[in-house]
Amino acid sequence: MSTLDADALATLTPEEREAIESDEYSPAERAALEKIASDPDAPDATDDDDDEEGEDADSSAEAAPEPAQAPAAPEPAAAIEPPPAPRPEPVAARYDAPLPNDYDAQITALKTKAEELRRQFKEGEIDIDERDDELAALAEEREKLLVQRTKSEIAQEMAAQAANAEWAKTVQAFVAKAREQDGLDYQADLSKVADFDQFFAALKGNQAHAGKPEQWYMDEAHKRVLALHGITPRSVPAAESVAEAKARRKPPIDNAPKTLAQVPGADGPGDVNGEFADLDSLDGEALEDAIGKMARTNPAALARYMKGR
Repeated sequence: MSTLDADALATLTPEEREAIESDEYSPAERAALEKIASDPDAPDATDDDDDEEGEDADSSAEAAPEPAQAPAAPEPAAAIEPPPAPRPEPVAARYDAPLPNDYDAQITALKTKAEELRRQFKEGEIDIDERDDELAALAEEREKLLVQRTKSEIAQEMAAQAANAEWAKTVQAFVAKAREQDGLDYQADLSKVADFDQFFAALKGNQAHAGKPEQWYMDEAHKRVLALHGITPRSVPAAESVAEAKARRKPPIDNAPKTLAQVPGADGPGDVNGEFADLDSLDGEALEDAIGKMARTNPAALARYMKGR
C-alpha cells in the first residue's frame, strides 16, 4: 500500500502509481518517486545530483581561477664596472741590516774562548768530547756574526747604488734645465764641465756653506760658470745690464747722515787674507759679478783663482 496521500496519488498517471506501488524499486528509488509525486515542480533527483556536481564544479572553478601567468621579470641591466683605481707608485723598501756595534769585540772573544778550550784540552782539564762540543757552539756563534756582516755589507752596497741612481737623476734634470733655460749644454761643452767641477768643489770645501743641499751647490756653481763666460741666462731679461741693475738696487746715500763708513781708512793694505780674500767674502750675485769682471780685466788672476779652488 502506498505511503502517499490520496491527493498526491490523484495527480499521478496510472503508470506512475503502478510504478510507485510496484515492488520492483528499491526503497531509495521509491522515496525519490514519492517526492516527485508530492512536489511536481521539484526537479528530478538525478538532475539535482548533476546540478549540484555542476554547481560545485562551477563554484570551485570560480573560487579558484586559473592563475594568470606572471610577466617575465626584466633582465637586469649589465653592471657598469668602475674604472680601476690608479695604483700608487711602488716605494722600494730599504734593506737595512746594521752590524752590531761590538762586532769586532765579539769575534775576538770567540777566538779567545777557542784558544782557551784547546789549552784546557792539552793540559787535561777537559776531555775531547767537552772540547769539541764547546768548539762547535763557538763556531755556530761565529757563523751567525759572519752572516750579519755579509747582510750589512749587502745593505750598504744597495744603499750606495740607490743613492747613485738618485744623484744621476738629479744631474740629468740639472743638465736639461741648464740647456733649456740658459742655453749651456754641459754634455757637449766639456771645458765648461771642468769649470763647473772646480766651482762645485770650491763651494763644497767652504765651511761657510756646510749643510747646504746638493742642489744649492749645483745651482751656485752653474751661476759662476755663466758669469765666468759672460753668458746671460735666458731666464733673466737682457734689456737691463748688470751695472744698471746694481745702480737701481743701490739706495740713495747723498742725504744720509755721515757715519764711520765715510771715514778714510788708514794707509797700507790692511789685514788681507790671501790674494782672493775679497772674493771669498762674496756670495751670490756679488761673487758672480766679481768673477765676470775678473774674466774681462785680469784673465791671469782668474786662472790663479780657478787653480787654487
